Amino acid sequence: MNLLVLMRMLLCSALAPSDWTSDQLPPRIRLWAFIVPLSLLPPTMIALLDAPLSAYLPIFQIQPSTGTAGLFFGGEIFSVFVMGWLIKHVAHACSHDVTYAEAYLVATIACVPLWLSSLGLLVNNPFLNTVLPLSALASCCVLLYQGTCSLCRVDDRLEAAAITQTAFGAAVIVWMMVLPFFWTAA
Repeated sequence: MNLLVLMRMLLCSALAPSDWTSDQLPPRIRLWAFIVPLSLLPPTMIALLDAPLSAYLPIFQIQPSTGTAGLFFGGEIFSVFVMGWLIKHVAHACSHDVTYAEAYLVATIACVPLWLSSLGLLVNNPFLNTVLPLSALASCCVLLYQGTCSLCRVDDRLEAAAITQTAFGAAVIVWMMVLPFFWTAA
């Protein structure tokens, strides 16, 4: 996967390479070669930058880094699988033949901006640390929509939007349930 191709996919779904849907990497290998290393970025950033993050958030204190990082990693992996599963089943309900490999590929591609946005924590700037994840969240939604259109071959834009809304909404619900475990009142 090329980051430049992902950036072009933000603008046009026709730019998604068709060779990504071929059976180059089975989903299990894609998990260990791509999803796990990238999803380790945010927990690593949380573990490394525990004190600076707590200094910028005086109202909340982050719980011990190791437990938080592990919970964050589990939430990331779980949300990718939930999104992929929902893409497959909602597309099937809309009479589209989408394989699990294609659905999980779209879910994986959609999460890349969120994983990479954690690198912004290396800069001690609260504004950047707020804007970068929010723009990554918007990019995630766009990549999910564009990937549904091109990689899952959903031609009807309304059905692609329904698939995107369902998968993205489920991922947001997963994080709404997981995030309260990270914070405790000071």
